[in-house]
Amino acid sequence: MTEHKLDFDALNEKVTIQQVAENMLGVKLRPIKDELRGCCPISQSTNPRHFCITPRMNRYVCFCDHCKTFPRRGGDGIELVRRAKKLETPLQAAKEIQAHFGLNGSPPAQPEKPKSDFNARAYQRKLQPHHDALKDCGVSGETIEAWGGGFATGNGALGGRLALPLCDMDGTPTGFVGLSLKDEDPDLKYPAGVEIPHFFGVHKIQGERNLHIVYHPLDVLLYSEDGYNVIAVLCPITHEVLMELAVLMETKRLTDLDFH
Repeated sequence: MTEHKLDFDALNEKVTIQQVAENMLGVKLRPIKDELRGCCPISQSTNPRHFCITPRMNRYVCFCDHCKTFPRRGGDGIELVRRAKKLETPLQAAKEIQAHFGLNGSPPAQPEKPKSDFNARAYQRKLQPHHDALKDCGVSGETIEAWGGGFATGNGALGGRLALPLCDMDGTPTGFVGLSLKDEDPDLKYPAGVEIPHFFGVHKIQGERNLHIVYHPLDVLLYSEDGYNVIAVLCPITHEVLMELAVLMETKRLTDLDFH
């Protein structure tokens, strides 16, 4: 490959469209059968099913309203970059892919890591699941400990509350929510800067079972003590939330859904 002439087919073989979407454009993809689904990086749609990659074909198609305006709704990785970065020609997009993945002699680009001094694991280790202040909260210290939570001591943002971790699908804590123990307002408190997920408890979901939906994190812990497969909704139920729930049901092969 030279500066003035690029073999697009060879570039598409070296860098898959999945790598372009995830590594270069930051799309979070979820497997559904033989496809990968996510939010559209072109329109920045928040619907997690609009953008669809078929890995075996190394191509994408998008069903968002913005992509409906194009003559074709999809294409290869080069076309995806051209549209997402609003470039005029496929050659410009191909050169950006080359540069990003270090195929033009330069080192590959490294994704920027968010700067934060907050250490979720260190904070979690300070929580006290068997603290006396939790004895009347309705769940056992063993259950609170199993969910990675505990009483938050001190004068921090969640001090004096039951703090529970907000985890991603892999169980990694990304932040915490503080539950009121003495009718404080608000009932659920989130420290500044915490991204509130749509659901609490998704990392504990077991596949091929019924899923139960509740509306408070403490109810998740209560239901889990009886062996239920359960999550809590942490926000108003919108179309976006329902779409994410549908993806979750399909990804985990959940058999039925019950609201409580």
